[in-house]
Amino acid sequence: TKNDSYDEALPYFSKIVKFIVLSKYVLLLNKKAEYYQSPKISEEVKKMSIEPMSNVKPQIKQTFECHFDDRQIEILTTCINEAHIFTEFITTETVKRIFDCELEKYLRVKNNRLLAYFFTSLDDRNLITHYWQSVCKSHPFFLSSLKGKPLKQSDLSTATNESREKLPKGSEIIDKYFKELKKH
Repeated sequence: TKNDSYDEALPYFSKIVKFIVLSKYVLLLNKKAEYYQSPKISEEVKKMSIEPMSNVKPQIKQTFECHFDDRQIEILTTCINEAHIFTEFITTETVKRIFDCELEKYLRVKNNRLLAYFFTSLDDRNLITHYWQSVCKSHPFFLSSLKGKPLKQSDLSTATNESREKLPKGSEIIDKYFKELKKH
């Protein structure tokens, strides 16, 4: 209800009470403003404030960020060849060039899902970067199994999801060699 019930007996009483209450409220607000404007508090607030996000995207390294020794490269080469990931037999030198991002020719993939499973398995074991699909996009070494066109990141992403839903034929060979790879 309104505070004007006294206005009949005491004219303007409710307006005087309202004036006093609002005056005290203004004083309180002024004290708060002084508090937050003091040098000590403004420094604390600056420390606590969060910098706005810039429009600059983080730079992702465009390498596999791996460090395989010669024995591990041999194991990976044997794995790739036995699992028939590519349509052709590859050498240890080719595998080194793939992981160094220095391959000078395309490799035709026999099964996109198997290639995705191979790289995902390396990623799951923290042997290569988590951004391996982006690396493959930046260095298009691989031609798709069906169309023979360079694999896009979306192709690799789809193949990765499909290989997680249903293991591709040859995944057991990769798993066998990765157990051996872990020993070295």
